[in-house]
Amino acid sequence: MHLIIGLRGIKHDTDRFINELSAKYLPLKFKDKETGAVMEKLVQVAVRPYHIFEVVFPKEHLDAMCNTLFAGSPGLSNTPRFRKWVRWVRWLIGLKPIPEYKKEQIIPLYLANSEIVGIGVKEDNFMEMEIDGRKYEVEGL
Repeated sequence: MHLIIGLRGIKHDTDRFINELSAKYLPLKFKDKETGAVMEKLVQVAVRPYHIFEVVFPKEHLDAMCNTLFAGSPGLSNTPRFRKWVRWVRWLIGLKPIPEYKKEQIIPLYLANSEIVGIGVKEDNFMEMEIDGRKYEVEGL
């Protein structure tokens, strides 16, 4: 059986959940085709990720973040069928498409052996915060 779930949360907590879930073993029944006898063996729960991450950062770094993650491209998948899925997910979550961005700055980051696909963006709301008795307006990350 394959159960597809969505997962969102603090990275170290979701990592722990995934590690604990994938460490579980459940009995699997094997039926002998000749005798009909049933034997049980323990099998490990397989956790196969389809990852969607919400990367949160100050808006003024959007160009550098997009240029880093998408390597100067529009952030599209190499698979046309997957592109249709991305548009549907963007609509479902209520995001805007990845905007045009400047290709000047790059944040040093390990990106080997991964396809990073831009699904969309969401604007932050500004909020009021008090620090040391003074009120500040800040981007609500």
